[in-house]
Amino acid sequence: MIGVTSVSGPHLLAVFESEQGGIFTVDSITSRDDGITWGDRRRVYTPTGSNNNAGAPQVINVGGTLVVSFMTDEDTQQHHWIDGASAKLITSGNGGRTWGNKILVGPVQSNWPGLVDLNERRFLMMFDHGGAMAQGLTFSGLEVDVTITDAASVDIVVS
Repeated sequence: MIGVTSVSGPHLLAVFESEQGGIFTVDSITSRDDGITWGDRRRVYTPTGSNNNAGAPQVINVGGTLVVSFMTDEDTQQHHWIDGASAKLITSGNGGRTWGNKILVGPVQSNWPGLVDLNERRFLMMFDHGGAMAQGLTFSGLEVDVTITDAASVDIVVS
């Protein structure tokens, strides 16, 4: 899976799951020419523990802060990917050079997270947790401080 966002101008950042030795991690690559060429591969997230996975990443730019959602089984150590996965996010305030501020958003057995920006401070993280769920998040202050409100079940109507 891959997600792409604009960092600024023609500068793009793509995130994707990468498998090495049977373990999935989240990596990124960048383009400075609107996607014509790509390079500068970097690690975004390596799950904690041993033999744990992280995958299904998506990325958005919220007011200059990059936000990556992903799922990981690092909290359960079940080692039967995707069983035991939870939905988390991580942020970068410097265009993807470094990442931090890991936050658990969807509890164990939350899968296939996705993101949508609402404005310069607010965004939604959606995931499956026995049905479609949406979590509204807000950046506050100058620091990347995320306030989490209760997740809500979402009824999705396709017409």
